[in-house]
Amino acid sequence: MNDKKQSQLRCAIYTRKSTNHGLEQDFNSLDAQLEACKAYIESQKTLGWTLNEKSYSDGGYSGGNLNRPSLQELLQDCKDGLVDTIVVYKIDRLTRSLIDFSKLIKILDDHSVTFISVTQNFNTTTSMGRLTLNVLLSFAQFERELSSERVRDKIAASKKKGLWTGGGVPFGYNVENKTLVINPQEANVVKFIFKKYLELRSVDILRNHLKKLDIQRRPIKRRPNAKNFFSRNSLYTMLRNPIYVGKTKHKGKLYKGAHKSIVSQEVWNSVQAVLEGNRVHQTSDVDRVFLLKGLIFDSDGTAFSPSFSKKSKKEYRYYISQNILQNKEGSTKFLQRVPADEIERLVEGILRAEIVKMFRGRAKLESEMVIKHQEIVPIKELISAGVEKIIINAKNINILINMGLVSKILRNRLNIAFSLVDKRLDVKKPYIVTRGPRGAILLTLK
Repeated sequence: MNDKKQSQLRCAIYTRKSTNHGLEQDFNSLDAQLEACKAYIESQKTLGWTLNEKSYSDGGYSGGNLNRPSLQELLQDCKDGLVDTIVVYKIDRLTRSLIDFSKLIKILDDHSVTFISVTQNFNTTTSMGRLTLNVLLSFAQFERELSSERVRDKIAASKKKGLWTGGGVPFGYNVENKTLVINPQEANVVKFIFKKYLELRSVDILRNHLKKLDIQRRPIKRRPNAKNFFSRNSLYTMLRNPIYVGKTKHKGKLYKGAHKSIVSQEVWNSVQAVLEGNRVHQTSDVDRVFLLKGLIFDSDGTAFSPSFSKKSKKEYRYYISQNILQNKEGSTKFLQRVPADEIERLVEGILRAEIVKMFRGRAKLESEMVIKHQEIVPIKELISAGVEKIIINAKNINILINMGLVSKILRNRLNIAFSLVDKRLDVKKPYIVTRGPRGAILLTLK
């Protein structure tokens, strides 16, 4: 870092605690760190050290990554020239990762900012000081990785014994004394789903059938009165979950579980055979990709399924209403056959426009980075993660988007640190249908 001669050194204190436990106390771990750092700054008052009164404190955040709101705010203030020195109680309060430490050093170097640990004697302006820091962080990272390995080993041993190791409780079971026990009412639904899938042989049709019968998943805790129908993904997860045949899975291997099964081995094997057969059939034409498969419905709730036709040796992709595929009488108000290229182009444009809107009000640097580079992220990943449903009616296209999952994909793909958005959007766009030179259906937003 560059030497800095000035009469005043503006110091910012950063505190962190990995868990929320104890934060409700009048004087907690974060307060103790803060007091120690304040005392250290006071002791250096004759050298021109002054305290920045702004609080930078992350309670309940791991030191294993840099995705912490107060840390990001502190780094931004460093970039804006508001901080000269960062003061921490211990170096592992700032980070436990060598990789992240290197990133931090680069940022601080670029903006002539130093940092001090009040309980560890080091100076980041010298090569020996940096070596000392690297050794300290190596041990901190080693301890963290060792702890993670112990947890993984314990989970692996429990899985091999067929024990329940926690996580989301599968539909059809309750947890009692850390053991899965059958929930009779839900178990009947599970049996019905497995049996019905063997009849219908399609998850999309099964999902619509369950919805018509008003068969739902468990209520959502935050919205107990809201309907919670089975989604396509939740049905796939259920039908492939060996829990229901009395087994547990760990690293691709099945082990006999300590819980009772809900479906028989015979039914389970039959369902897996149908799923595998459908998978092979669907992926045999590798060039025929449908980005919106399982997402499109009309406002009556009728699903659209992928299809294609050939004309003059050329393939044309469509999303076709189940009313046509099942020879049912459907409403003439809605499009029954939608060109895949047109609707996929429209959805991509709407989704990327919403990303721009979401980040336009953010900090300038992250806003510019995301808006400029979002095109790098494949639209398939953004749609798969964030688009929950597309409803086509006579005049509008409604797209339900989980922007929290979209922002997570952007952060991971672009490797940009920013706080995630917890927001769902219902985007309504009016559209018109026109015909191309050869009669092709064209969709255009008004």
